[in-house]
Amino acid sequence: MLWCIRNQEKYKKKTNTDKASDFWIPLKFKEWDMKEENVNKVKSNIKELLADPEWMKQAELEWQEKQKKNEETELEEAPF
Repeated sequence: MLWCIRNQEKYKKKTNTDKASDFWIPLKFKEWDMKEENVNKVKSNIKELLADPEWMKQAELEWQEKQKKNEETELEEAPF
């Protein structure tokens, strides 16, 4: 089972197989018949993803919008 908790729009175009191949490393990768080069490729993909300034900017904007909506909802639901 794969869970995408952030940046869903970017990854929903990819198949689960592609997502797992690009971003998943099992805890005991040798038991899954993965080679060190495959693990290094996944680590590189993750590093590139986290270093992407556009991803960070988008995530920050989404967080700010969510906070703003939460504040607006709290004001509308005042019990008095």
